[in-house]
Amino acid sequence: MSRWEYLDSEAFQLRELIAAELLSGECAEVLEIGADYTGISGTPLAHDFREITLVGPECHGDYDHVVAIECCFQDLEAGFFVPAPDGVAMLGLALEGMTEAAWAHLFDLVNGARRTVIEYPPAHPLPVQQAQRIRANTDTMMTYYFDLDLRTVPVGDPRVEKFGLRRFCVLEPAKPGAENGS
Repeated sequence: MSRWEYLDSEAFQLRELIAAELLSGECAEVLEIGADYTGISGTPLAHDFREITLVGPECHGDYDHVVAIECCFQDLEAGFFVPAPDGVAMLGLALEGMTEAAWAHLFDLVNGARRTVIEYPPAHPLPVQQAQRIRANTDTMMTYYFDLDLRTVPVGDPRVEKFGLRRFCVLEPAKPGAENGS
């Protein structure tokens, strides 16, 4: 159970299923940063991936092809993921205590991925700033984005009214001549 209990509800677990769907077919090896318990490995699409690596303080791997690293991303050394995964997921983006070296490591991973899925509540300034920073410092383009409105889901947590609107951003390598972060 996470400190954000509403994220454990069936409706909010749709976020993990959507992220897995956006990555499946494009990516064989996925890194999920900030994974909460099982992350995308707990979805029915988990077997579509050759390997899923979860990085988060409370993550667990339930399948043979899932590696769970129980720590914060910023605690990993640069180059930890060699070769880099071809898919990156960040659900509930809110990376705290990131050093410039950790940011550079993250940018390298996003630059090396075929597809990156970032999900966050647009009402929270920290993830909005971090998503903008990722886009501005990587050679990617936003293929598309969309919002998922879960603010009316009855989960008994008043934070849902503020943080129930979720934004998904899908980043892919920039095409030659495309503007960075466009």
